[in-house]
Amino acid sequence: MLGFRIKELRERRGWKRSQLAKACGVAPSTIHRIESDKARPTVDTALKIAAALGVPFHDLIQARITP
Repeated sequence: MLGFRIKELRERRGWKRSQLAKACGVAPSTIHRIESDKARPTVDTALKIAAALGVPFHDLIQARITP
């Protein structure tokens, strides 16, 4: 579920995985694994993702995204 939320927020922003990865200082493959729910981000990475996507950390980890 977290991966889906990150992907949805990234796509709403119009970013490619590589853009989010660069903004967070991680490899694009890391973003792919997180979005595919094959890996969970560390707290540090999740904080960076939230900041890069311009959402509060709490909103990133919530059960649903409000349009």
